[in-house]
Amino acid sequence: MRKLRRFHSADETRKLYATSYDHTHWAEHIERVIKTRKIAQDLIDTYALRTAADLSAGDRSLASELQGLDMLETSDLSTGTNIVEGLLTLSPVDLFICTETIEHLEAPWSVIELIAQRTNWLVLSTPLDEPAETGNWEHYWSFTKQDIENMLAQSGFTDLSVSYLTRPAWTYIYQIWTARTSA
Repeated sequence: MRKLRRFHSADETRKLYATSYDHTHWAEHIERVIKTRKIAQDLIDTYALRTAADLSAGDRSLASELQGLDMLETSDLSTGTNIVEGLLTLSPVDLFICTETIEHLEAPWSVIELIAQRTNWLVLSTPLDEPAETGNWEHYWSFTKQDIENMLAQSGFTDLSVSYLTRPAWTYIYQIWTARTSA
C-alpha cells in the first residue's frame, strides 16, 4: 500500500465533496458500475441475500439498482457523515458494497475491519496500483492486488476473488473483489 498524498484538512475535505459525484460523466465509471452491479446481483441471487449496505464514493448508483433486497442502507462520502460512527451503528447485513471508497480514507484497513464485523459478503472495488501522477487529489492510497488481499484476509474475509476491468485510454485498471466473512 502506497500513500499518494497528505491527508486533507476538514475544510479541504468539505470543499472536495461539496457536491455529489455523478458517475455518468465518464465511460470507464459507467462500465465499472455495470460490472460491479452484476457481481453484486450474482451474489444476491446465488446466496439469497436479503439485506445490504452501501459505502460507495459518489452517487450510490449500485445500491439503487439491485433487485431482491428487503432493506438497503446507504451512505456516501459526500454526506459529511462520520464513516466509522456510521459503521459502528449499522445493523448486520448480508451484503456490503464498498466501491471506489477505500482510496479516499485515511485508515482504510480500519473501515474494512468494521465492515467484516457487519456483513457476510463484500463487494469491493478500487483502482489497481494507481500512480501518484494520475493527480486525483481525492485519493490518499494506491493498492496492489496483494495489498487488498492482505487487508481482506487480516480483517477475517475468506473466499477472496478478484476480477479486473480496463480498456485502452482509461485512467485506471479497476480491481473488483468479492469476499465472505469466515463466521
